[in-house]
Amino acid sequence: MQACPTSLYEQHRRIDWQSPGNHIVAKNGDIEYYRAELFSLADTFGKYTPIFINDINNQLNFRRHYNELWEYLHDLIMVNNWPINKFSIVGKVVGERLFDRGGYGGARLSIDDSSGKDSIVEIFISLAQYEAIFPVSGTNFGKLVEVRGTFKNWRPVVDSITVVSSVPNDLTRELSHWAIRVKFRETVLQKPWKFVKTMQEEKRLDIEPPKDVRLQVPTEPIRRGPRKSVDIVIDLTGDDDTQDGTPEVEFNDITQRHLENTSEVLLHHKHIYIKLVKESLVVIIKNSFRETTLDDLVSNRYVLNQINVFAEVLQQFHGFHINYRSEIIFRLALYFKESELFEFTDSIIKSAKFQFMYHSIQRKLSTRTQIKTLKYLDYLTKRLQINNCDYKLVNFLIRYIVSTSDLRWKYIKDEIKWIRA
Repeated sequence: MQACPTSLYEQHRRIDWQSPGNHIVAKNGDIEYYRAELFSLADTFGKYTPIFINDINNQLNFRRHYNELWEYLHDLIMVNNWPINKFSIVGKVVGERLFDRGGYGGARLSIDDSSGKDSIVEIFISLAQYEAIFPVSGTNFGKLVEVRGTFKNWRPVVDSITVVSSVPNDLTRELSHWAIRVKFRETVLQKPWKFVKTMQEEKRLDIEPPKDVRLQVPTEPIRRGPRKSVDIVIDLTGDDDTQDGTPEVEFNDITQRHLENTSEVLLHHKHIYIKLVKESLVVIIKNSFRETTLDDLVSNRYVLNQINVFAEVLQQFHGFHINYRSEIIFRLALYFKESELFEFTDSIIKSAKFQFMYHSIQRKLSTRTQIKTLKYLDYLTKRLQINNCDYKLVNFLIRYIVSTSDLRWKYIKDEIKWIRA
C-alpha cells in the first residue's frame, strides 16, 4: 500500500538548517514570512481559527512574498504572517437563495459579521445542510450562524454550519462571538508569528494556542466577569472638557482590554459620541419612557444612523480593518449601565428616574420664570438620590423641551441659568 504523501506544509525537514535564515522567504519590518514547509507549526494551522469575515476578504496576496509558490497555496489564507487553513466565522444571515443546477440542489447564503467594509461573504451549502438548519426557507434573515470550513482557491468551503441564535438580530450573542475574535486577534493575530528553531528540533508538530486564548466559541450569552475599571469615553452628564476616571464597573471579561485599547481613539471623536447618546435619549423620550432593550434602541433608524456615521468616521480616520459598530454599541451600553438615571440589566433599559427628571423640568418650564441650573440640579440629585448627574444633561433636556414646544426660554451662559423670554 502506498503511503499518503506528506503535505508541503509539514515538510520542515527539507529546510537546510545549517544556512542561517534559509527558512525565511521575505521580511517586512519586523514581520518575517516563513517557508510554506513550516506552516503546520503555526498556532493557527490545522484548527478552526476564530477570524472575521473581513480577514477573508482582505487576505494577503501570496504573490507578494511567495512568487514561485503562490498558486499552490490556494487552500489557506494569511492574516499578518499567520497561515490559516481552517476558519470559524460567526455572523448574521443577510441573504439566502436556493438553486438547482444539473440535479444538484443547494443554497447560497450571505453572512455579515459587521467586521469592516468587507464584512459580507457568500457561502454555498448543500440542500441537505440547508434544510437541516433552516426548516422554513425565506424566513432566516437576521439569524446568527457559525460557519466552519476550509479554503479552496482562497475562497471559503463550508464544513459545517450551525445556528447560534434563531432570534433575529440577537445582539447579545453577536457581541459575545465578536469578542471571542477580538480576544484572539489581540493575543495571537495582532502580533507577528515568530518561528523559533527549537520548535523544529523538538519536533513540536502540534502546537497548542496560548492558554488565555479560547478557540471554542461559546453558545451562552455574555456573562459578567470580574469587576474591573473601564474608562467611559464621555458621560453626557459630565463635563465635556474633562476626562476624569470613572467608578469601577462590571463588564464582560473577554472584551475588557479591547475596550481599553479603543478608548483613546473614541475620545478623539467624543462630539459624535455625544450626538449618539443624545439621539438615544430622544428616542427614549419619544417612546414615552417605555422599557426597551438595547437591541431595539440601536435598531431605531435615527440611532442606527448615528452609529453608522460614527463607525465610518472612525474607520476613515484610523484605517483599522475592523468595524467600530460593535465597539460603539458597547460604549452606549456602558453609558446606560453607569448612569444612575437608568436601570440596565440583561440588556433591558428602564428609565424611571430619567422620566421623573424630564417631567420635573417640563413642570418648571411651565410654572417658573427662571431656572438656575446648578440649584435645580442640587434639588434633583437629592430627590432622585443620584450622584453622577450635572448641568449639561439638564441643559440638553431644557433645550429639547423648548425646541419641541411653544415655550420661549433663553440661556444665560455666564450665569448658568435659563430665563423666560
